[in-house]
Amino acid sequence: MESLRPAHLPKPRLEKRPVRPELIPWSYPLLGFVVVSLLLVLYLCQFAQTVSSQYKMVALKETRKTLLRQQQDLELSVQRLTSLERVESVATKRLGMVLPELRETLDVGAYAAKPRDLAVVSARP
Repeated sequence: MESLRPAHLPKPRLEKRPVRPELIPWSYPLLGFVVVSLLLVLYLCQFAQTVSSQYKMVALKETRKTLLRQQQDLELSVQRLTSLERVESVATKRLGMVLPELRETLDVGAYAAKPRDLAVVSARP
């Protein structure tokens, strides 16, 4: 019925219960145990995450090695497929081309040093 009480009167004070002295000796060790347990759980969680990250790193390294081996195998396949002997064999057998009677080679490096000579060579019929 506080609403019926006049506003100028102070509120009555609530009495505080006295603290039981037998609870105080047990509260500090209990609080210490809880804090130590919490810190231990946090440390173990951090350690578990570290171990998990290490396992993932090892797995990724193995995957990288496998992919590098596959890349090397593919590069070797490309070299085999683009070798001059194979291209010549496919051209003569599958496509019906014939080997030239006279082979002429042009040293491009000699012409690259002299651009004027290259223009003259390209103008030849």
